[in-house]
Amino acid sequence: MTARIAAVCAVCIGTSLAAAPEVAEKYFLKNLSFESTPPLAAAPKANDRGQWVLKSGLQAPAEWGLSSAFPGELEVVEGGAADGERFLRLAAPPERAAHLTQPCPGLRPGLTYEVSLRYRGGPVELKVYEYDADGKLKADRPFARGMPTPVRDGPWATLSGVYMIPNGIGRTTFALAVPAGAEADLDDVRVGPFERSATPLNVRDFGCSGSQFETTASTAAGSNVITLEDLGDFRPGQEVAVSKCNPRVCDLRIWGAPTTKTGNAYGGKFDALEEQLEARGYDGSLGNWTVYVLDFPGITPPTFRWTDDLALTWSEPVPVTADWQTLSGGVEVKFTDANLWTTPCVVSFSGRDQLVSTIMRVEGRAVTLADAVPVGAEGCVVRHTDSGPLQRALDRAVAEGRNVFIPSGCYRLTRGLTLNRADGITVEGENEERTILDITNGQGTCLSIQGGTSITLRNLRFRGFSGFAERKQMGSMRVQGYAHMWGFYVKHCNAVGIRTPERVLVENCHATGMSAECFYSGSRGRSGNNDPATYTKSIVYRHCTVTDCARNAFNNNDHAENTAVLYCRIQDVGGCSWEGASRFVKIVGNYMRNAGTVAMGNIRSRAESLDVLPSGQHIVAHNTFEEQMAYGGCAIRSSAGSTPVVIANNVFVNFNTSAIEATGYSNDRNLPAGNTIITGNAIDLTCARDESRPRFGISVSADDAVVSDNQVYVRGEVDPNVRGIELEEPARNLVVHDNLVRGCAVGLLGTRNLGYVAEVIDARTFRSGNVPRHMMPWPRRRTHCYRGCRIAWLPSADGPFVVGPAIETFDPDEGLFRLTEDCDLKEKAQFAIFAPQGLSWSIHHNTINHCTQLVQLDVFGGPTAAFADNLLSRGETAGVKVAVEMRGRLKIADNAFAGFDEPESIALLLHPDPLGRPSPFLCCDNLFDRCVTPIGESVEGILTTGMKEGNVFGKQAESLKAARD
Repeated sequence: MTARIAAVCAVCIGTSLAAAPEVAEKYFLKNLSFESTPPLAAAPKANDRGQWVLKSGLQAPAEWGLSSAFPGELEVVEGGAADGERFLRLAAPPERAAHLTQPCPGLRPGLTYEVSLRYRGGPVELKVYEYDADGKLKADRPFARGMPTPVRDGPWATLSGVYMIPNGIGRTTFALAVPAGAEADLDDVRVGPFERSATPLNVRDFGCSGSQFETTASTAAGSNVITLEDLGDFRPGQEVAVSKCNPRVCDLRIWGAPTTKTGNAYGGKFDALEEQLEARGYDGSLGNWTVYVLDFPGITPPTFRWTDDLALTWSEPVPVTADWQTLSGGVEVKFTDANLWTTPCVVSFSGRDQLVSTIMRVEGRAVTLADAVPVGAEGCVVRHTDSGPLQRALDRAVAEGRNVFIPSGCYRLTRGLTLNRADGITVEGENEERTILDITNGQGTCLSIQGGTSITLRNLRFRGFSGFAERKQMGSMRVQGYAHMWGFYVKHCNAVGIRTPERVLVENCHATGMSAECFYSGSRGRSGNNDPATYTKSIVYRHCTVTDCARNAFNNNDHAENTAVLYCRIQDVGGCSWEGASRFVKIVGNYMRNAGTVAMGNIRSRAESLDVLPSGQHIVAHNTFEEQMAYGGCAIRSSAGSTPVVIANNVFVNFNTSAIEATGYSNDRNLPAGNTIITGNAIDLTCARDESRPRFGISVSADDAVVSDNQVYVRGEVDPNVRGIELEEPARNLVVHDNLVRGCAVGLLGTRNLGYVAEVIDARTFRSGNVPRHMMPWPRRRTHCYRGCRIAWLPSADGPFVVGPAIETFDPDEGLFRLTEDCDLKEKAQFAIFAPQGLSWSIHHNTINHCTQLVQLDVFGGPTAAFADNLLSRGETAGVKVAVEMRGRLKIADNAFAGFDEPESIALLLHPDPLGRPSPFLCCDNLFDRCVTPIGESVEGILTTGMKEGNVFGKQAESLKAARD
């Protein structure tokens, strides 16, 4: 098979459906075999897209039109036709397809028609262009594809497909088309009535083998006959892949470089630079598939470094020259203009060695292929491959509206499959363990769903080429030429890809070895109050498994609605278990072990439409997490625009990674998360294997969060690496109640976030920095925007805060703070934000014990910050120096402290206010039992101003003086 773009043959129809006449003829096209070829009066006019070249004078087939939009080269060939005396040879120029058209007014809405074509060359495609009653193009619908055959003097193949005019279509057009750079012989086009079968379509009827049998063969350069060691079950008409005999360089991509044409970070070609780079010579010595990556830092004079193992190792940088430069595996590269390579970019291409072709004839162990073998070799591995037959089966099923049945077997793929605009189709395997779509020797998505209404995938197993052990190679590459480079961009396989169908159900489907997102959606969704004509309204994954994969298990990179991952198993996955920017998502009842984060949000946009209709709404409930997260550092994370979110009733067992985080991180590309409920989770952070890692149970830095009724604990001795619950200012409206925390180094921790001045605009205005982890969150529009808060400058790392001006407002589009008065603003100055009325923190009715330090709150606080009604005891922990430590303005009331009776132990230690405010604490009505030092002060005088009556020390209430004495 050649590497050129597939030839397309589409039969085209133009029909007005308003008043279809009665038609008695069986076929509705004229001049079916191109027998009538009268001369044209004049050559077709040229336009900016080119001109038709008629190789047989001015001859052209009657009734067929030469498309001015898609000109090409047309030859009328006498003799050797599949039907009649002559046929057409249609070739397209390298840059654009060529089309022939013919009206067909006899088609009727509501009826199904069968279209057939005889062809050589290709592959070929049957396609329909559909228009509404006003003549507007509504869809470009392919409905059948044919695999390639020899173009010259070989046998003719027949391609057939079925088509029904959809509702709402007023006119359709069939066209015979060959795409850019391709050529096909065409003859005997027919359209006739079709009677649909009610039984599912069996892919074996389309030539699928489903066989794992493989053998070796010897090949001779230039011959299409190979000699097999063992014929096995190879038969004429089957597709095969032959290793070693077709070494070549392919799949050239340039990433990150400027171009006059549209390119994108996910595979776009940059044509302006491709013309300046040649690669040749892969000899196959490095295997069936080797990916080369060249990294250009963008310096003068230009240099590059290269890798052939996906960035595990790199060569030393070498100069860019105009000569052939040697890499490995026989590959050489050459650059025409060195000056173009002074811009940072990354180049990738592949060295591959297999030939994919079709068996034309079998004579003993001699097999004749449709394509000649480029290189003679011994020991070539010959395998079945079923991409072509499976695609034909899927196309036919979509056209007929029939379900697809795939018998048990291993169906090897050299390229991905597509369900294009399917309506109400089920693709079902016979056995979820033994019906396998195997893309280990190919690239792409095993099964891609493009458009359509309702699709069900059931009882299938998907197998790729990159497992958990390859997670580093398929992950983010640390390259200088392109900041967003990932290994799976250049060596790519998914199990299922989804592009804007209306509804999808994936059930009892299982995947291993995927280099990229295993189950992936990149679909259209709603924006603000605007509903697109078509968008994805439901995706359900049920009883599926993802194991031993390099990157993400489930991923929606879109705003699709109602995605549910239900009762699935995710284990040994090197990327996120779930990553989603989608709406109304449910992650329920799943088991996850040694995988990656359930990452909610990641929307990477501050578009105003997201203030009208937010995204990232999630319910994450009733899941079980065991062992650790291999990627992402946290089991469940709400971030970057997700709101609202419910994280409830999850179980963590022997968990050696952080569990739950609601982060307020946001900058010029990210809206903050918010409106989070974290409740009813049982978080066992016991390290039962390997070394204990630093980790937390629950961390909240996002606004508007409730943390309630959770258990965070370590079995046995206190783990010095574990923090129970973390809270961070300036998050506002936090309610933390009825949680049980034990066995942690710190049970409850409160801290402050720091930002910095990135740019001074004037004496009252500065731009906030947006470096992750060193920035002040950018609020959403139509929120508080820090109005009424004040700046607190931090002159030095260990110095006190200095109160600055009040904040007039924050510009959520530009990242600008506007102050109420002039001040001496300096770039890189660090600051925090405090609210004179407080940020509304209510921490109450929690039980914390058996921790090295139970509570440490180092915050600004305020009149609306309360720590009340908590039960705080030493338990069996020894060496508790300070049980509860407080900085900031807080109400400390109605708490019970017990058992801090070790020498020099302090139950409650109070520090001065970080802003120097008087009376920082309101400490009253607390109970201290068996505490050596109930209350301590780091600076004399705090107790005098902050203590109120009502505290109980031992069995009686005592005065402030007695408590101090």
